[in-house]
Amino acid sequence: MDIHQYFKDRGDLILRVLSESPGDKLVAPAWRFFVAGMLCLAAAPAAQLWAASAQTDAGFFARISTLLALVLLTGTWLLTSAIASHFFLARTTVLSRDSVREKVLLQLLKIDGSIAHKQLRRAD
Repeated sequence: MDIHQYFKDRGDLILRVLSESPGDKLVAPAWRFFVAGMLCLAAAPAAQLWAASAQTDAGFFARISTLLALVLLTGTWLLTSAIASHFFLARTTVLSRDSVREKVLLQLLKIDGSIAHKQLRRAD
């Protein structure tokens, strides 16, 4: 095997490891939690306005207001958990990607160093 071709191929491999491919994207967020949270946040105030204008019974209005406050709290919790989970998943993905790159490059440097050392011994 020609050593120059080997190092050229190795350089191409290192370039591919270091470069970002266009298909290399972060993991998609859980859109179901985002949608459910947004629906809760949109439906609760709308239902509260409907109850305030349409219901004359104070007891029913109090019960529906409590229920809608829980729906609003649930929507806020869903959005917060969706955003936090996406953040932590993206962070883990980036850190693991960097860790794999670092390990691959370290192995390639060790192999290249040993080959260069052998070539120097042969040259002497």
